[in-house]
Amino acid sequence: MFDNEVKGLKLISSTNTINVPKVIYFDDEVLVLEFIESNQINKKFWSNFGYSLAELHYNT
Repeated sequence: MFDNEVKGLKLISSTNTINVPKVIYFDDEVLVLEFIESNQINKKFWSNFGYSLAELHYNT
């Protein structure tokens, strides 16, 4: 069930544009991902996010 989700996460990760959690384990019923600590949202958060999202779309 999570095969395509795992493939998608690996594809996004391969672009090196945004921080993607590593897949720890998955099967037909569960998907376990690495925990990523969130940062505080500051003035540049949304501009950085937009830039990273544009880079992601450029690379895929």
